[in-house]
Amino acid sequence: MSLRSKALKFYYITLLRDPVSRYLSEWRHVQRGATWKTSLHMCDGRTPTPEELPSCYEGSDWSGCTLQQFMDCPYNLANNRQVRREHLHSSWGTEPNARCELDKSLQEEKDEVRMLADLSLVGCYNMSTVPEKKRAQLLLESAKKNLRDMAFFGLTEYQRKTQFLFERTFRLRFIRPFMQYNSTRAAGVDLDNTTVSAAAHPA
Repeated sequence: MSLRSKALKFYYITLLRDPVSRYLSEWRHVQRGATWKTSLHMCDGRTPTPEELPSCYEGSDWSGCTLQQFMDCPYNLANNRQVRREHLHSSWGTEPNARCELDKSLQEEKDEVRMLADLSLVGCYNMSTVPEKKRAQLLLESAKKNLRDMAFFGLTEYQRKTQFLFERTFRLRFIRPFMQYNSTRAAGVDLDNTTVSAAAHPA
């Protein structure tokens, strides 16, 4: 390792998004043919078995899937994605190659999707290790802890306020102001209250 890399100090940040909007955005993304086939979902040094993480669809992709089909698949990693994170290291933020995801309405990406919680606490993708209710609670508490330990986090729905806080946290100025785009694919989905509730608490 060079002297320059030893001197680097890493700050871990993330942007959070309204969970229902994020979920609908991913559904629209998948509906157009997006997949994460190249993602390894590494956790504790291994990838999940097909039994631990079955596919939600047959064929090359899930294009054209309805929202109901998207919500009905219990193995859909869109469910609670903003909390879950594949485990990289036991100590959050102490390794230079530990990465967090900036959740930007899920543009097509080939890197591993990483979120906030430490998945190794619940046996990674082995659902039989911890009861479902306890698993959800452990992941939520882990995500909250990791969020508190970050140098900064912002909200996608509040771009200008996020910029204001970021600039004052790190004592720097962006050349241009952040733009707020409220006309998203998720915003164009018209849902009743029952469906919104189902999207907030999918299978």
